[in-house]
Amino acid sequence: MEELGAVVLGARPHRGCQLSMASLSKVTNAMARPNARVVAAAGAVLLAVVAFESLRLGLGGLIVELAQSESDRRTAPGRTAPKAELDRLAGFYADSLAFHPGNPWALESLGVADLARMRATRSPLEAQALARDAYKRFREALEQKPASPFLWANLALCKLYLDELDDEFRAALRHADELGPWEPSTQEIVLFASLAAWQSSDAAMRRATTAVLERGASRNALKLFGIVKRFKRLDLVCPLPGYHSIAAQDCVAQASAGR
Repeated sequence: MEELGAVVLGARPHRGCQLSMASLSKVTNAMARPNARVVAAAGAVLLAVVAFESLRLGLGGLIVELAQSESDRRTAPGRTAPKAELDRLAGFYADSLAFHPGNPWALESLGVADLARMRATRSPLEAQALARDAYKRFREALEQKPASPFLWANLALCKLYLDELDDEFRAALRHADELGPWEPSTQEIVLFASLAAWQSSDAAMRRATTAVLERGASRNALKLFGIVKRFKRLDLVCPLPGYHSIAAQDCVAQASAGR
């Protein structure tokens, strides 16, 4: 039995078996070569997809930059762009989204363009539709940029224009104020929306509005004072030292009128 075991353990394959294994090796190699070609082809396809995606995203970003440059030129200080030009700008941003759907910067820019078109149109129905479109774009962009104070501020502005002064409106104002307390444009939108909704605001919202005025006095007093004066709420700035130099005359006039 030990000899039998030694023979079995030390046995070599029969020559016929060697030929079979050689054939099997050839078959395996033959199968490996097509697999290598398949892998190479798959790699080429993957590179092509990556290249296409890079081109698509690059074109989308380029269109956004071109549209933004055009927007800056056409909405320069002292110039009000007609609706036809604003429609053209909105078309640029829409084209960008065709290349890169969901691009938060394109969505934000298109939302801002929608609000500008809303102000330029003479049709109440079109204005409401544009405000609704802008709201949807800001909401979608916030899914990718939830820490943007500008998106939250513009979302609150849309809610104001849609006359939806609900919890979402108040939360949008709060987020904008918390995320961008020193951003001048955020301060202006938050102040405007808060004063426009003053009658429906609670004590916390009114305290936050006063805090915006106090912070903005150092760098943005003139614009914030203009918004306050538009809403005839000089009582909010007259007690604040940061506005004395620009509001003193109006505050004195208001005090004299109240006597």
